[in-house]
Amino acid sequence: MVCKISRRARVGVKGITDYLEAEFGERFAVDYYIDFKAAISMLQTLPLGFPIASEQDRLRKLVCRKRTTMYYRVLDFIEVIVIINNSTLLSGFNYLNCVYIHLCLPFNDGRGIL
Repeated sequence: MVCKISRRARVGVKGITDYLEAEFGERFAVDYYIDFKAAISMLQTLPLGFPIASEQDRLRKLVCRKRTTMYYRVLDFIEVIVIINNSTLLSGFNYLNCVYIHLCLPFNDGRGIL
């Protein structure tokens, strides 16, 4: 199934890889990106195989790594909405509020198709 990644999700991945490279070196950033690509592959193979985050908005979530979560919807294609670094969230934070903000913003500039 085709997977379209929103501009915001791509910015999220870039921000995480930039942070990892600056703090821990290039190897950590490369490992993260490899894990991210593997998560996208799993998502394309089994799009309905991950937990529902919001029944109302048909949102699903995939934990890419221990501290990184991807939120997406399955339409005629897979729409990756946002990638969130969980370590930046506060205790008790409602993660769906963050996802809803991204849902209200325009999707994709056309370059995010894998």
